[in-house]
Amino acid sequence: MALRRYIQAVTPRTGYLFGDLTKGGRPATLEETVLLAGRQPNGVPRGLVRCARCGEWRGRCLDPGPEFAGQVMDVHCRCANDNRCAACGDLLHERKLNANTYNEADGHVWHTPGFAGLGHVCAEAASQC
Repeated sequence: MALRRYIQAVTPRTGYLFGDLTKGGRPATLEETVLLAGRQPNGVPRGLVRCARCGEWRGRCLDPGPEFAGQVMDVHCRCANDNRCAACGDLLHERKLNANTYNEADGHVWHTPGFAGLGHVCAEAASQC
């Protein structure tokens, strides 16, 4: 009942809630704008470094897309994925949930929503199907 009242109070027109549509970003401070504006010589946003372990990009950058211009985004590599199933211990998804990754091929920061983990099926349970 409390959840129903909360949803009605927060979203009276739609009746349902969305996940974080901002990709977890926040407006950059003046200092961050100066520090992170632009791209590195290789075209990757400033503030990102290649992970020595998996080779993917990680760090903090300004979102390179126009929709989130001026927003600071935390970017995680594959190594940062610590979302594991309580039952079997396997990863819930190939990427960290509620986190961003940088795709060098298209130059965008992509968000993996938390609900992506709902598709996890424990290996033992899957083998019994």
